[in-house]
Amino acid sequence: MVLKGDQEAAAALSVSRRYCEREPLLGSVSALLWAPLGQEELRSQAGGPRWRALRCSLLTLFWLACLAMLGTATTIIVQTPRPVPPRLHWWQKDLFYQIEPSLFLDTNQDGIGDINGIRAGLPYLQSLRVGALILGPFFSSLGGSGSPPNLTRINQTVGSIEDFEALIAHSNSLGIQILLDLCSVTLWHPETFNTSSNHTLSDPNTSHLGTVKSALQFWLEQGVAGFRICDTETINSEQALEEWQAVIKVYGSKEDENERILIVSSVNADSQWQDADIVKRSLADLFTRPLLPPSRGNLSAQEVADAVEQALLTPPEAWPSWTLGGPKVGHLGELPRLFSVLTFTLPGTPFLYYGDEIGLHEQQNNSVTELLPMRWGSYQIPGIARHPTGSPGGAETQISVEAELKEKRSVLKLFKSLSQARALEVALQCGNFTLLPSSTTAPSPVLAFLRSWECVHFLILLNFGHQEAALTDHWTSGLPTQGAIVVSSRLDRQGAVALDTLRLQPREALVVKLFDTNYNRS
Repeated sequence: MVLKGDQEAAAALSVSRRYCEREPLLGSVSALLWAPLGQEELRSQAGGPRWRALRCSLLTLFWLACLAMLGTATTIIVQTPRPVPPRLHWWQKDLFYQIEPSLFLDTNQDGIGDINGIRAGLPYLQSLRVGALILGPFFSSLGGSGSPPNLTRINQTVGSIEDFEALIAHSNSLGIQILLDLCSVTLWHPETFNTSSNHTLSDPNTSHLGTVKSALQFWLEQGVAGFRICDTETINSEQALEEWQAVIKVYGSKEDENERILIVSSVNADSQWQDADIVKRSLADLFTRPLLPPSRGNLSAQEVADAVEQALLTPPEAWPSWTLGGPKVGHLGELPRLFSVLTFTLPGTPFLYYGDEIGLHEQQNNSVTELLPMRWGSYQIPGIARHPTGSPGGAETQISVEAELKEKRSVLKLFKSLSQARALEVALQCGNFTLLPSSTTAPSPVLAFLRSWECVHFLILLNFGHQEAALTDHWTSGLPTQGAIVVSSRLDRQGAVALDTLRLQPREALVVKLFDTNYNRS
C-alpha cells in the first residue's frame, strides 16, 4: 500500500530525473522564456475597447479632481482675509534727522561746515536709514551783522545755490528728502525781504505773508520736500498757515509720491493740548512738541509714562510726532541709550538731532550752552581728506563716529539696530500702543508698553532706576510667558527669554517680541 506522502515523493523524483547537473539550475532557457501577448490577446485580456475607454475616463476624472482641489485651495487662500499694512506717507514712516549745516562736516578746511559736507555725509546718513534731512538756517543777511536774513540766498561761507542743487540731486538718488528749518529765522521782520512785492507796507502782515510765500516757492522749485516752522513766530497765524500750505501743495499733494509737507513745531512741552495747537495741527502735516521737559535726566519712569500718555492724547485724526532732542532742546543728554529706544518704539514719526547717534552732548561755557560740531574722528568720508573732528584741525575726541564704529556695543550700533527693527516691523511703525500701568502700591522704575499689529506684539521695557528690576505680576499675568529679545540697549543679550525670570539691569531698555500668536490684549 502506497501512502499519499510516498506518491508525492515519487512524483518529485520523476521530475528531477529529467534534468541532470549539466542543465541550468533554473531549468532550460527555452522553458523559461516568456512570450508577450499580442495586441489582440491584450485587448481580449483587458476587456476590449469599452474597458480601455473606461480607464481613460477614470484617469481624466482623477486629474480633473486634482485640479479642482488645487483651484479650491487657491481660492480659499486668496479670499481669506489677510492683514494688510496701512498705507503710510513718507513722512510717517521715514526717520527725520536734523542738522546744523555749519556744524556737520567741513570740506574746504575753513573750520565751518558746508553744503558739500552734507552731500558727502549722505551715505553715512543712509546707513542709519535716515529718510528725511532737515537743514538748519544757512541764509545770508540782507545787511550787516544783526540784520534779518535773505531767505532766498545762501550764506557763501556754507556754499552756493549750485552746491545746493548738487545736494538735492544726490539726496534724491539715495531716497533722502531735504527740508528747510525756518524755526530760527525771523519771518516777520519788516526788512526780511525787499519791498518789491505788490503789497504795501501799510499792511505789513500782508506784505510779510507774500514775501515768505515767495521764498517758499523759490525753494520748492529747487526741489526741497518741505519746511519746518515754529509756532512762536508772530506771522505764524491761521491765515499764514493756510496760504503757505496752499503754496506747498501746488508742488505735490498727498496723492503724489513726491509730496511736500509743512511741519509746525511747538517749543512748549506743556502736556495739555491748547485750542491754538489743535487749529495749527489741522493746518500742518506734522505738529511736533518736546515730549519731555529740558531737565529730563532725572525723570522717573512714572513721570516719563505720564508725559507719554499725555502726548498720545492727540486729536483722533492727528499723526503723533514729538521730539526728544533738537535745536531748542539739545541732545539726548545723560541717557542716550534709554531715550534712543524710546524714540524708535513710540508711535509716530521719530526725530533725531545730529550727533544723537554717537552720544554727542552740549558744552557748557560759563553760563552759555554751546553746540559742538559733529565728531567724525578719522572716519573716512569718500572724497574728503581724513580729519579728526567735524572741522579739520580740531582736537581728537573720545566721542566720534570712528570710535563708535570700533566699539562693539556702541550707541551708534544701537541706533542702527533700532532703525532696522522699526523699518522692518509694521507693529513698530503704526501698530497699536498700550501703556502697561505700574502697580499703585509699589511704583516700579520700569516703563513698559506694548506695540501690536495683528498677531505681532512687541513688549518695550525701560528701567529708569539705578537698581536691577524684575517684571511684576501686575504686568506678566496677562502676557505670554515666552519671547525673544530683539534689541537691548547695551547690545549684550539677544534671543529667547522667559518673562517670569527676566530682569533688567540699571538704566537698561529691552525690545522683546512675544511668541504667543494667540495673544490678543484688549
